[in-house]
Amino acid sequence: MNLVAAVNPGVRRLLHTDRKISTHPETARAGRRDWLRAAVVGLLLLFFVPGARAGAASPEPVRRVLPNGMVVIVKENHSAPVVSIQALVRVGSTAERNDEAGMAHLHEHMLFKGTRTRPVGSIARAIEAAGGDINAYTSWDQTVYFVDIASRFVDLGVDILADILENATFDPAELEKEKEVVLEEIRRSRDIPNSRLSEAFFMRAYEAHPYRNPVIGRAETVQAVTRETILDFYRRWYVPSNVVWVVVGDVETERLLPALEARLAKIKARPAPERVRIQEPPQREPRAIVLLADVKQAYVRLGFHIPGIAHPDVPALDLLAQVLGGGRSSRLYQALRMKKRVVNTVGAFSMTPADPGMFMISATLEPSNLEEALSDLLREAFRMASEPVGEDELRRAKAQIESDFIYQQETAQGQARELASYEALCGDLDFGRKYLDALRSIGVQDLLAVSRKYLQPSNATLAVLQPASDDSAWTEERLREILTARYEESSAPAAGRQAGVQDALSRRVLRISLANGGRLLVKESHEVPVVALYAAFLAGLPAETAETNGVGNFMASMLTQGTSNRSAVQIAEEIESLAGSLSGFSGRDSFGLQAEVVSWNFAPALRLFADCLLHPAFPEEELEKKRQDILAAIQNQEDNLARCAFQLFWSSLYPGCPYGMDPLGTLDTVRKLGREDLLAHYRKYAVGKNFVLAIAGDVTAEKAIEMARVLFEPLPAHGPEGTVPAGSPCNTKPKRESSRAVSAEKLQAHLVVGSRGTVHADPDRFALSVLDAILSGQGGRLFMDLRDRQSLAYSVSSFTREGMQPGAVGVYIATSPEKRDRALKGILRHLGRIRDKAVSEEELARAKNYLIGAYELGLQTQSAQAALLAHDELYGLGAEAYKEYAEKIQAVSATDVKRVARKYLDPKNLVRIEVLPDSARP
Repeated sequence: MNLVAAVNPGVRRLLHTDRKISTHPETARAGRRDWLRAAVVGLLLLFFVPGARAGAASPEPVRRVLPNGMVVIVKENHSAPVVSIQALVRVGSTAERNDEAGMAHLHEHMLFKGTRTRPVGSIARAIEAAGGDINAYTSWDQTVYFVDIASRFVDLGVDILADILENATFDPAELEKEKEVVLEEIRRSRDIPNSRLSEAFFMRAYEAHPYRNPVIGRAETVQAVTRETILDFYRRWYVPSNVVWVVVGDVETERLLPALEARLAKIKARPAPERVRIQEPPQREPRAIVLLADVKQAYVRLGFHIPGIAHPDVPALDLLAQVLGGGRSSRLYQALRMKKRVVNTVGAFSMTPADPGMFMISATLEPSNLEEALSDLLREAFRMASEPVGEDELRRAKAQIESDFIYQQETAQGQARELASYEALCGDLDFGRKYLDALRSIGVQDLLAVSRKYLQPSNATLAVLQPASDDSAWTEERLREILTARYEESSAPAAGRQAGVQDALSRRVLRISLANGGRLLVKESHEVPVVALYAAFLAGLPAETAETNGVGNFMASMLTQGTSNRSAVQIAEEIESLAGSLSGFSGRDSFGLQAEVVSWNFAPALRLFADCLLHPAFPEEELEKKRQDILAAIQNQEDNLARCAFQLFWSSLYPGCPYGMDPLGTLDTVRKLGREDLLAHYRKYAVGKNFVLAIAGDVTAEKAIEMARVLFEPLPAHGPEGTVPAGSPCNTKPKRESSRAVSAEKLQAHLVVGSRGTVHADPDRFALSVLDAILSGQGGRLFMDLRDRQSLAYSVSSFTREGMQPGAVGVYIATSPEKRDRALKGILRHLGRIRDKAVSEEELARAKNYLIGAYELGLQTQSAQAALLAHDELYGLGAEAYKEYAEKIQAVSATDVKRVARKYLDPKNLVRIEVLPDSARP
């Protein structure tokens, strides 16, 4: 009953929802019908017409929901005098607590161990005596019990299945026996290389979701099961509203349905427990695992996260898997098995369970072929994202998948399994037809789109099981490196590719590793003849000390003030002649160079850009001019009281730490900084390993990559000190209250209330952004109350700023000095309200719509896009993180907003500062 089954191809695509523990009688017949499958595929290729229905018409299923909540589905099929009865319970390993691992699977075993009226052994005997078969399987999301029997015994089959679901006794002695059976099953799985690799793969691929846990359970949790704990599990989950009954076969619905309803309605209704769906966080970087064991072959498992079964991308992903590794005509089989003979077996399939699943590729091979086979396998996979499939390949894949649906209809069990899964996973008995309609409409560009979307190294997990005796043992780092290298190799445009490749490249970000460790990002967009360049290095305030404060800003401002080849005047004249702009920049976490130019001047502009970035001379004459500009800017800050207030806020929030310093520096430090200080800072941080260059706009990727390699790979990989030092966390406590007096002539008081925030890579930033939008804007709480209702201010806003180290979150207001107490109380009241009470759905929707709209509006220019790509890559978010922004914002709930408000706006941690006229001081 509880063997690891090889699921047939049709189930593997559409109904291969998760890992299953079972024996399927269908699979025993798979081998002898391979020839028939090939023949049907050939016929479909000859006569395939999009929109045609596969298979003969059959009566539509009848669906009923009983008063106790149970769903009953009956479908007539009079092709043979048999019937398949299936009871699907919507509970699998994902419903288990950590201490219950394996409970659903053990429970499946125990239901066959007797009821109140049927002792141990009598259940199987009764079914077998009627010439039938009874079995079950457990998966991540469901447990299915089924009886296949002659249709004249349908009442017996229904009664037995209903009896075991309602009246199982869970005899203690039988439980101990069955626990030992399952423990043996676990030991057996450890001895099967593919099972061992699969368990390790899912543990690494999923970090939070229960799909990471083996359905079979773990020895320690299975051993700990008692009759009380398994009964508790049974009572929680085996309730009528959690069960789907399906009967397919040689029956008359009008006679069977009333009898079925009468029998099943006897099962008393009980409330189903609330199911908490754990969300798997997005994967941001390649994952790998290497296992060593006493095996003869090497085993490879490669997976990419994809959506669950109900997602509209699923049909295209199934076609992608079929083209790539769905049979002997597939790309992987032909390239790795038939042509190069570097694998023994290879295949691919799309695993689409209820929750987000996995696009899987697996192979077995001789250990000596591992490096070559891995390289070839990865090239073929990543090639799907850069080269369109052929029309013949696509047509053949569609025919193969449709043929699987035909074979699924051969048996009553296959049809029953389809209907049960459609109901449980999709809530739609017509899902199969809709799936096939969608499949038929898919074109070459659709496959390119899903390939680019999901087949990314940052979304990949690569697992290898190899002989422990192999001297050339692989490491996880080596696996991650080969993943990235083959992707970049496959993604780089090559001469002679099909015309469709350019369309694909224009809609994605190419990430290329330069020889010096730098990262090149290229995003084509040909709507407007403009190209933006953005080069960034990680540094900023964490790279400065109290003595060198301001060196980053000073150095960056000098990048365009003369090189070893051009003077400051020549640089200015040249960029203007190219109808472009060029400037250095610096911030709290980075510095760099940015430019924008009309596309026909891209080549000379990039050469000028590279000269400024790689060969700055920091000439003394220009340096002194720039020093005076910076000193003037520092002194003039007194005229911008809002900036004064925020700088006082940062220094109070991070006293004695880099983020507490002014990026401009101080009058004292800027006066003391010399050419050698700037040059030393440049050499330390302007290195390849710390470098990201983004090129966005009306330029071909081929040209951008070719020129960038030549111009920027000469940048040294490391500075004089080797690796770029990381900033140290701030260990000082914030100064809770600070005040500064300014000229008595000033008319307003400026207040900032806030606390330390979060980092760029923290998912909390999305909830904080929504919180910020709820408070800010003309429709926000602060504006509506403190400005519109109470007239306390003209300028009032909240803010959130992330950093490589925790940033800041808070509220700013400029008000009359005599109103500042009321303003402060109003701010604190609103912060308390958003901490303690859930925001309304209306507010939540408004905030999300505003954020997404503002984000999209802000990315209209190529310069904005290049800057975003570079910073997201530099800060570890990934160059294409922007594609997930709207989805992440939409996923924020009212509960999330309340949670981050409590976490980051705790009254005990709030810093309050005020900058006010001297005349207003108490």
